Amino acid sequence: MSSEAHEVLFASPANFLIVARGLFDSLELRALRSSLERASAASDADDQRARIARTVGVAPDAVRLNRDWYSIWRKARIELFARRLPEFTHVVFPPQIRTIRNQASLVPWHQDSAYMRSLGARGHRRVITCFVPLEESTASRPSVEFSIAERQGPVPHLVIEGAAINQFDLPEREKPDPGTVRRFELHLGDAFVFGQDVLHRSYNDGPPSAERTSMEFRITTREAVIPGKDYFDLEKGWYVA
Repeated sequence: MSSEAHEVLFASPANFLIVARGLFDSLELRALRSSLERASAASDADDQRARIARTVGVAPDAVRLNRDWYSIWRKARIELFARRLPEFTHVVFPPQIRTIRNQASLVPWHQDSAYMRSLGARGHRRVITCFVPLEESTASRPSVEFSIAERQGPVPHLVIEGAAINQFDLPEREKPDPGTVRRFELHLGDAFVFGQDVLHRSYNDGPPSAERTSMEFRITTREAVIPGKDYFDLEKGWYVA
């Protein structure tokens, strides 16, 4: 497991990985984690969408649709990625909130650009992703691994039949060579920031009972915002529509 900080690769805004150490304040993340646990425990959402989400550890909309989750961005050290990506200023609302607690919760190899394309007009044509674990450390817990290839571009994906969430995988011929795969241990406050064409997946090489809760924020550019959607503007420190 590597302890490197900051950039591992930066080929383009669509193909990069930054290990952003201390991007968020750890005290704020602990407070957020407690609030999230209370909100999850209080949620009684039982519609079909919520039931499907729970099978793979994804929080229901009743939990996700909370602007308070974005308070951590006001003190974030955004310069850790903004100095290379100044055009990405709008954090898409709401976040993805996921708890990996079993094999079904693991996300196969994919690129986030494939998910954006599958959304059609509701998908952003340009995004970067900020992955924020809410555990004190990802050691011996489920986490995310990346395939780092300098010339990585979009690749065709398979659609997993019957899957409403975690619906994409790669054909065997497109799966990365094990020699290109990198893993990093994160501590509370650290985050992965990466481009939409970087291959990545979740994994668990710890105990089968190990869990991990994370938040994933998509960030887009001012030019790529979608009318009618809400965003947290990193430059203004508040929401815009």
